[in-house]
Amino acid sequence: MESSHQQQQQLSVVCISLHETDRLRVMNMSSEMVDSLRAVIQSSWTRGIRSEGSYAVSYEFKLGGRPWLGQAEEAVDARRLIARILGFMLQRGWVLVVATDVSRKEHEKDSLFFRCQAVPPQAAVTAAISFNMTDRVRVIDGTEELVQVVRSCIQNCWSRGLQGERIYKGVPEFKMYGRPWEPSGEGTMVTRMFVAQLIGALDGAGWEVYTSVDISYGVGGNSSENGRTPIRSMDSWVLRPKP
Repeated sequence: MESSHQQQQQLSVVCISLHETDRLRVMNMSSEMVDSLRAVIQSSWTRGIRSEGSYAVSYEFKLGGRPWLGQAEEAVDARRLIARILGFMLQRGWVLVVATDVSRKEHEKDSLFFRCQAVPPQAAVTAAISFNMTDRVRVIDGTEELVQVVRSCIQNCWSRGLQGERIYKGVPEFKMYGRPWEPSGEGTMVTRMFVAQLIGALDGAGWEVYTSVDISYGVGGNSSENGRTPIRSMDSWVLRPKP
């Protein structure tokens, strides 16, 4: 009888994709893996699963709430959910190949494609960093050390410095001076320099950006503030300890 790992290898490439404001679909995933994924969703997404079933060549979960709209606490929880799903896939030996947008449809989000690795990785703990509004950085499920790395990088590497910090929906949020996520002119390159330095700081602390993924629906995660027009949402990073 074939082992579960051998069966996984035969499935070749697994896809997990995000749709509309509340759908998650999986393709080429064994029934045992679907059952395990269901448990991950139920333990990570407090609003639960409203319904599920076959959808074309995939299996679909319809989640409670609107996780991909990216508003308020759902924005934080949706990123936590994706990070935990990626951690679950790593634990099962499925390594992310690419997170990519494969459709020109409006408000489309990324699809995640995985391949099976011969030996499951050891580092399956995940955290997330999200970039919000025009000037915010949030650290989701990160260690105190990781939070401090992000704080120090903003203080020391962002030319305008750290304006303030708070706990937002249970996670640390840093507010930077200026509008780094809405740059213009030379500011476009200053922002990119900061992002490069942040990646370097994470690397030095033993973390790597496992993937950058578009989770939110259109302008989700960037609610209008003080009457300003909402801007498009940005990718979120899922981090893992360096192998």
